[in-house]
Amino acid sequence: MNQPQQNQLQIKADDKVLQGVYSSAMQVQHTKEEFVLDFMNLFPPTGTLNARVIVSPGHLKRIAAVLNEHAQKEGRVL
Repeated sequence: MNQPQQNQLQIKADDKVLQGVYSSAMQVQHTKEEFVLDFMNLFPPTGTLNARVIVSPGHLKRIAAVLNEHAQKEGRVL
């Protein structure tokens, strides 16, 4: 039986991106077409926006599902 061939996608990331950034807070804004996730590091008296991720509603649902799945594996419920 022939199985469909899976395409491989190579992702490029520089060292700065691979290091990641810490986020102590997240803010969500949305429209009908997209969700905007702002990841921030709040250290009074200032804060820093570390990353802004914009996704479609369908992609956000998949992100939420996989986060919930992993949290349940760790014995945590979201």
